[in-house]
Amino acid sequence: KLLAMMDPPVASQEEVTNSKRRKHQVESANFDEAAPLWAQQMQQQMQEQMTTMQQQMTTMQQQIQQQMTMTQQQIQQESERSMNRSRRANRDEILPVIRLHDGQTPVASRIHFPKDQTELENLTVANVNNLLTFYGLPTNCNERAKKDRLMRFLGVIL
Repeated sequence: KLLAMMDPPVASQEEVTNSKRRKHQVESANFDEAAPLWAQQMQQQMQEQMTTMQQQMTTMQQQIQQQMTMTQQQIQQESERSMNRSRRANRDEILPVIRLHDGQTPVASRIHFPKDQTELENLTVANVNNLLTFYGLPTNCNERAKKDRLMRFLGVIL
């Protein structure tokens, strides 16, 4: 008899079902659809930070692409100058050197470019000025200095 008194009372299936139903009703009544204000603020901050990070990533990718393009153009420009330095005679071809900020050559811009050093030496002042201007080099000197400046820029050293 003593043991029977110590056993907890057993609930019927109906009592268990009603209890669960009441618990669900209480939880549903206390639960509104919106998250707490602090959670909403945190979510908004996280979204703003994510947007900022995405913008920064895009900017960095563009900067890296620009740097890669500039580096490739510098390599190409130095390669062209090196080829011009390796010429052995005045009649050997002179390669047009690209312009760094846009990768263009005088030929692509329809500016006359000499095929060799002999032709370069015989260019008119107007043609030399056009080439110096194309490359962003000063034109405020005499004809001989202009040709020398252009030749140094192109890597022509015979």
